[in-house]
Amino acid sequence: MKKTLFPLFSTPLFEVTDLPLDNKKLSKFIVQLKEKDKGRNYTNEGGYQSNDVKDISHSEFDKFKSLLVAASQEYSKILEIEQVKNISQIWVNINKQNNHNNPHKHLNSLFSGVYYVKTPEDSGTLTFKHNVNDFQYAWNHFHSIKVKQFNMFNSGTWNVKPSAGNLYLFPCWAEHLVTSNKSNQERISIAFDII
Repeated sequence: MKKTLFPLFSTPLFEVTDLPLDNKKLSKFIVQLKEKDKGRNYTNEGGYQSNDVKDISHSEFDKFKSLLVAASQEYSKILEIEQVKNISQIWVNINKQNNHNNPHKHLNSLFSGVYYVKTPEDSGTLTFKHNVNDFQYAWNHFHSIKVKQFNMFNSGTWNVKPSAGNLYLFPCWAEHLVTSNKSNQERISIAFDII
């Protein structure tokens, strides 16, 4: 007798840790961008979100963009799809205490993601919501499931506690949010869309 569990329709989250970047230089660059660009308000509640900065040149930022393209190519290979490697937009985020980003998707791209430049303790999580809208309702409305151990099969949300130097890539349709920064220091990140 053969038994197989098929993880159908999974959300492939790709994590690259310890990118060889100087985050102090990137932080300084991002703070300088904020001084020149008043930013925009999309999913952010409080905090700063820049306009598209993909065409701005800076030595460490250019290095980041090269590493991002390489990671996108590798992610495409893992997914066994045609290579996705063009950056459509990049924006930077500076979230102070109690700032967060509401649930959203990036349907104007193929991949989306974020690189964490500065992540103080208690500065929030990157949280993904189950890609089936009725997941929580179906399993908990009439007969609540009793979870012994939360895992990728029985969780309605998945929290990633990012560290500075970590890059995350995920499909554009993956609904996500960033929880509130409870630290009194800034959380700094670079978000992007890839086509």
